[in-house]
Amino acid sequence: MSDEAESHKLFTPKSLAERWCCSERHIRNMMASGQLPYFRVGAKLKRIKWKDVDGYERNQIGE
Repeated sequence: MSDEAESHKLFTPKSLAERWCCSERHIRNMMASGQLPYFRVGAKLKRIKWKDVDGYERNQIGE
């Protein structure tokens, strides 16, 4: 996937949980606590931007 295509990729809490091998509840808790930025699509749907996932992963590897 090109950098351009990745920059527009969005994750659902479920798809990110699968990527990180954790529970969807853990992802939602991270979102609720402010550890993981997200935005709403409509009234209920939540999405996480690729750049935020990439940034979080880079921070975790650096620690």
